[in-house]
Amino acid sequence: MLILEKLPLEKALILQNLYPCYLHDLSEFIDVFPNQFGLFESEEISSYDKETFLKEWWQHPDKEFPFLIRVDGRPAGFALVISKPYSGNTDHEIMEFFMLKPYRKHGFAEQAVNQVFERFHGSWKIKALPRNLPGRGFWTQVIGKYTHANYHEGSEQTDQGEMIVFRFSN
Repeated sequence: MLILEKLPLEKALILQNLYPCYLHDLSEFIDVFPNQFGLFESEEISSYDKETFLKEWWQHPDKEFPFLIRVDGRPAGFALVISKPYSGNTDHEIMEFFMLKPYRKHGFAEQAVNQVFERFHGSWKIKALPRNLPGRGFWTQVIGKYTHANYHEGSEQTDQGEMIVFRFSN
């Protein structure tokens, strides 16, 4: 059974523990390597300090939403969602989405994303790395199904470089 829960600050350690797995998966597509301390971060960071790492996601609880995805009670992934004004010209954006490998290809990610979409209505934006073909395929399938193919997919220049951007309204 899948549960999507807005993660309270007192449980933020779970996100802190999952995040390196997410960065490791992304490293395949963004050509980054671990620093001298084994983290996919700048050379200055030797560990994910709770105070520094988690600060931004709990400062604006009505605009930034860290969600934990649980499957059968165990942490399985996360979704980091922002709303205006942080989402720019759209109402909402999934900034980061991650499922641990044992939970992929079982429909859990799609269930979680659909639950996120149903919590927030309005215009949406989701970005994908151009080289991340599995991620792009996932978003194309899930958004296409959710919107009955009523969405726009295109390449856009963002502050993170060239990205594939999916846009739709619900």
